[in-house]
Amino acid sequence: MKLILAIYRQLCEWAMKLPFYSINTGHVSVMMIVVFYMAMVGVLILLVRAKSADCAKVRRRMVCLCAAVIMTLCCVCYEAASFDREFRVVFMDVGQGDGILIRSGMGVNILIDGGSSSSNKVGEYVMAPVLKFYGAAHVDYAFVTHGDKDHVSGIQYLLSDTNSGIRIDNLVVPMYGDIENMGELLELAEKRGVNIIYMDGGSQMSYGKDAAKMWLNFLHPSEKTDIKDANDLSAVIRLEYRGYSVLFTGDLGEDGERELISEGDDLSADVLKVGHHGSRYSTSGEFLRAVDPDLAIISAGENNRYGHPHGETLERLDACGADVMSTIDHGAICVEITDGGISVTGYR
Repeated sequence: MKLILAIYRQLCEWAMKLPFYSINTGHVSVMMIVVFYMAMVGVLILLVRAKSADCAKVRRRMVCLCAAVIMTLCCVCYEAASFDREFRVVFMDVGQGDGILIRSGMGVNILIDGGSSSSNKVGEYVMAPVLKFYGAAHVDYAFVTHGDKDHVSGIQYLLSDTNSGIRIDNLVVPMYGDIENMGELLELAEKRGVNIIYMDGGSQMSYGKDAAKMWLNFLHPSEKTDIKDANDLSAVIRLEYRGYSVLFTGDLGEDGERELISEGDDLSADVLKVGHHGSRYSTSGEFLRAVDPDLAIISAGENNRYGHPHGETLERLDACGADVMSTIDHGAICVEITDGGISVTGYR
C-alpha cells in the first residue's frame, strides 16, 4: 500500500509540472448554475425523443453527441457573456494585518500587502482561497508597503508554496522604504524567479484605455525622505479609476503623514485604507482634511492586543464625515467601482 501511495504521489508531482496543470475559473455565478440545469433538461428531452423515435444506434449516438455539445456551448457562451468583469478592491479579512486584492476589469490582478500577526496560515486559509474565488490565480503585481509580518507573511506563503496554485509575476517594493526587513521576502522572490521592481515617490503605473484606464500613483517614500521609522516609510499608493480614487497607506503614522502632505501631491480620495489598522498615532486630523474621504476602511483583528481601531482615531474619522467599515465588523469588504459609482459590500 505504501508503495502504491508513493507512486501515486510521484505521478501527481510530475503532473503538476505540466503546462496548464491547474486552471482557475473563479467562482460560478448563480445564473450560471440556472443555465447549466436548463441546458441539462434540454439535453434530457433530446435524448428521450431520440429513444422514443426508435432511432438507429449510430443516430442515437449522434444525437447524444450533439446534445452534449449544445449543453457545453450554452454554459460556455453564457459564462463568457456574463463573466464577472467589474472593477473591485477587496479588503480581505486577514485578522490583525493587511491584505488587499485589486481585481481590474482588464485582466490585471494586483495585491497590496498580504499578511497577519494573528493567523500563522493566513496565506493558505484566507489569501489563496480569496484569490481563487475571484479567478485571480495569476497575480501580476504584488505591492509590499513595508516588511512587517502582518503585511508580508501571506505573500511569503504564496511565493514559497509551489502547490498554492497562485503565481506572482512581479514584486513591487519602495526603493527608499523598509528594505532591511524585507530581506527574506526579496530572497524568496529571487529564488522563485519573480521580477522585483523598486518604485520611488512620483512613479506611476497605468492599465486600460480611455475612461476605463486605471492609474496607480506611488506617492511615498521618495529619495528626499529623512524618516527612519519602518512604519512611516510605508509605501503610499493612490489608485484612480473612472474618476474615483482609493488611497492605501500601509502603516503610515503621523510623521509620515506630515511628510506626505508637505510633498504637495494630490491626496484626495473617495476611499481611504486607514493607516496602521486604526492606531491612535495615525490618521491625524490634518491628514484627514487633505484626504477628505467618504469611506474609511480599517483592517484589524477582533480583540487584538493593540486596541485597534483606537477610539480617538474613530472620533477623528467621524468628525471628518467619513463612513467607517472595519473587517472586525464586516469581514472581507468589497468596493466595486463602475460607471454608476461606488458600491460597498461586507461579507459578514
